[in-house]
Amino acid sequence: MRHIFILLLTLTIASCAPTFQLKQTGHSSMWNSYSVATSEYINELKTDKSVMWTQDGPILERVEFWAPISDGGKLPFIFIAGNEERAETFRSDMTPEEIVELVRNGFSLTPSTPTFIGNLQPAPFGNKQGYLIDLNLSSKDGSDFKGNLLFATINGKLMAVFFAARETHYYEARRPYFDSVVQSIKVSGDA
Repeated sequence: MRHIFILLLTLTIASCAPTFQLKQTGHSSMWNSYSVATSEYINELKTDKSVMWTQDGPILERVEFWAPISDGGKLPFIFIAGNEERAETFRSDMTPEEIVELVRNGFSLTPSTPTFIGNLQPAPFGNKQGYLIDLNLSSKDGSDFKGNLLFATINGKLMAVFFAARETHYYEARRPYFDSVVQSIKVSGDA
């Protein structure tokens, strides 16, 4: 009887865990705020805080679409135990430079160590004004990641698309895909 209970518990837990689905090429709506397109079949993982696309697996490369963050919301990071309370919150009146600091603070409270976050530059988020920053992250196991974050404040909410990949091969190989996804953004009328 004990073995059956353990088996049922394991199956219940496994059925609740989010799983990757194969996504076909084409457009996808992100929280009815904007749409993006993928030009290749991609593995997709949806949670309530983000949608992740990856070709080679999230430990090698990924593009994440963060759910829109309202005033008082936190970035969708997996914080080290006890650090979530220390994370700063988004304010709709933040300048782009303040959002960069919000991102830097957030990453500093995760298992990844930010080694560089900067190079803020204007970049379109669909037909809206957005900003792009470069990121370098290092994990405790010694893996180094390069990435980019495209963000914009639209109707008082922070919209963001995050790209991270292992240096150097995966970053160089997958950066054109990230660029094509960013170029495909179309902001909804009621964003």
